[in-house]
Amino acid sequence: FAASILMPEPLVCEIYKELKGDVAEIAKRFQASKQAMQIRIDSIDTLSPVETIVG
Repeated sequence: FAASILMPEPLVCEIYKELKGDVAEIAKRFQASKQAMQIRIDSIDTLSPVETIVG
């Protein structure tokens, strides 16, 4: 639940595309650990079509 507030799906997807999936850089943008960011990306991928993320 907290991840969806701290790392909202639309913003994560936008930055994911902008940074071409570089989890370390995305984590820096959100001031989160790489592990937390990877878990969030994986959860979004599970909930949304892959093309939403990598589109």
